[in-house]
Amino acid sequence: MIRLLLAGVLLLLTACGVNTTDTTSESGPLRITVDPWPGYGALYIAEAQGFFEQAGLNIEITILESASQSAQAFAEKRSDVVFTVLPDALALSAAGVPIQVIWATDTSTGGDVLMAASGITTVADLRGKRVAMNYGTFSQIFVAAALAQADLSLSDVTIVNIPPEGVADALRANQIDAGHTYGPYTVAASQVNATPILTSADIPGVIVDVIGVQTELIEEDSDQVQGFVSAIRQAVEWWQANPEAGNQIVAAQMNIPPADMTDTMTGLQLYGLEDNFKMFDTTNPQSLYEQARFAVSIFSDQGVIQQLPDISTLLDSRFIQSLAGSQ
Repeated sequence: MIRLLLAGVLLLLTACGVNTTDTTSESGPLRITVDPWPGYGALYIAEAQGFFEQAGLNIEITILESASQSAQAFAEKRSDVVFTVLPDALALSAAGVPIQVIWATDTSTGGDVLMAASGITTVADLRGKRVAMNYGTFSQIFVAAALAQADLSLSDVTIVNIPPEGVADALRANQIDAGHTYGPYTVAASQVNATPILTSADIPGVIVDVIGVQTELIEEDSDQVQGFVSAIRQAVEWWQANPEAGNQIVAAQMNIPPADMTDTMTGLQLYGLEDNFKMFDTTNPQSLYEQARFAVSIFSDQGVIQQLPDISTLLDSRFIQSLAGSQ
């Protein structure tokens, strides 16, 4: 039996009465769940610029507060497509959720931050301290990689299970000494005199964001999935060609000032089609395959998962490969 310890990401599927064999609705819209991460902005741009409509797609977007909620909605078959982080997709797969990753949206190059209370200036200072992370998610992978930079491991700190959006309040209440968070939540953390001691720029490639789809959707309507990937590809290219206009569209959807959006975008790298070819290339040492193996090793060592996901099945490059001739 799969041990499911994805606190904040998934509830126990059987306890919640989730039927993982339910079929995706054939007549309704393509249901998408997403959390407020700027790297997912191509979704909003594709909708605003009519790229989904041009592909003949009817889209229903639900913006949830956190990555955990998005993953849970996907696990409960309340969405057909989820914008998520690679480690979270792996955790879903390990939990028996039929998911396939079809596109890499971006990588965090400074947007994810380890914020610490006053007096803590380096990661090495965290030995024996209380460190917040969202256990069983990409947050755990980020903290583990950050600690490794200072020759520390998760066993060298006291883990406090708090999601990124709750780090500022936990610092204010002196419940933690440091914690992992990301934009736009870093603003709130800085307002309680917390300072960054490490960012994802210091551990490149650890946080990669992806798009996952229900496996049955691919089996039943691969043309719809192909149209979706094509629209996202168009949106990324449009955004890269029109960064200011694109940032305004995304900022409006995320309800943040455009200036904050511009600052946040400096902490991530968007992935277009050429980037996706590289990310799905098994010979690339920075590929999704290598990042997935690293995340699985952390989850397995920490007892988060007992059944290892099939990475070769989880990562599905057929839809980006079909775009090769359209360049």
